[in-house]
Amino acid sequence: DYHAALVRSGFDPGSLDIGYEHGKLNSTFIDNRFTIGQSFQFPTVYRNQKKLANANWEISKMSSGVLTLELQTGIKQVFYAMLVMEKRKEALQQADSIYAGFAARSENRLKQGETDALELATAQNLRLEITSQLKMLTRDQAVFQRRLQYLTGSATPWQPDAGSLLYTPQGGILTADSVNENNPLLQMRSAMIAQSDASLKLEKSKLLPSIGIGYANASFSGYQTLADGSEKYFGRSDRFQSLMLSVGIPLFRSAQHARIDASRILIRQQQTEKQAEQAALNTALDNAQKAYAFDLGLMQTYQKSLLPNSDIILQTAGNRLKSGDISYLEWVMLINQAIETKSKYYSIIEQLNESAIGIEKIAGTIY
Repeated sequence: DYHAALVRSGFDPGSLDIGYEHGKLNSTFIDNRFTIGQSFQFPTVYRNQKKLANANWEISKMSSGVLTLELQTGIKQVFYAMLVMEKRKEALQQADSIYAGFAARSENRLKQGETDALELATAQNLRLEITSQLKMLTRDQAVFQRRLQYLTGSATPWQPDAGSLLYTPQGGILTADSVNENNPLLQMRSAMIAQSDASLKLEKSKLLPSIGIGYANASFSGYQTLADGSEKYFGRSDRFQSLMLSVGIPLFRSAQHARIDASRILIRQQQTEKQAEQAALNTALDNAQKAYAFDLGLMQTYQKSLLPNSDIILQTAGNRLKSGDISYLEWVMLINQAIETKSKYYSIIEQLNESAIGIEKIAGTIY
């Protein structure tokens, strides 16, 4: 809105000059003269000033686009991180239940003399470790919830809800070969080049002459010779008028030419920066797409084999421990392996979401 309002400032001629003179202007008589003058730049200058103001307005709009993209990216990241946290919490609660049962069983076995204190200490430590992880996770959830409130500008403690833990990029970005002009960063670069080009044209137009117009109203006291050769007396109440027209020619141009040369250099610099930005974004897009494809394949392996096998391990290990087919140390190793598999799965989900959201950010997709 600020820059939109400034578009109307393109036409800004200087102040109207009003003057008054009093004294012996033409003779020994006292006279006076009123003058009004106004100077204008060449019309091209005002036209280019308006174009520059429009270019500044475009930059401000592109800047809003960059901020919008950053905001939406932040909301997506926090939203899906909180979804994964909730699933991690469920997995830790399941592990806590398993270790709680193991600790209770070890305590009974110790009382009955069937085991030593090592088994009970192991069970208690495992339970305490899971409890500590749950506390840290609860703390992180509170931090992320406050972050989500801040990003959404809401006093409501939102709780994310979605049909899937996975975030899928939209608009075919996963198969895009390069980043196009939809990216707000590239749009910002283009707007900056357009602004510099408008500034260059404005500096060039300032080499054009300025125009001045004026009006004077004066008294000429005393006898004046008329056109027919006769003389007539005129007092201060008799007024004489004249119009003035002037042209201002910029004689010393070296400073202005220096500004023009600097503007040309700035445009070349910004064009180079845009090319570098485009290349960096394309490289980042390619890396993010490869990371996404790798994590996607890894996730599918977990879903197809590792997670089902972990569920089988959890169930079978418990039964084997009760029947005495395995020792408690073997049981601990199997349970830890199964729990670690689930933990790694959720880490892969987090990486997959980060890659997906990162791809959309690189592509500049705003929804």
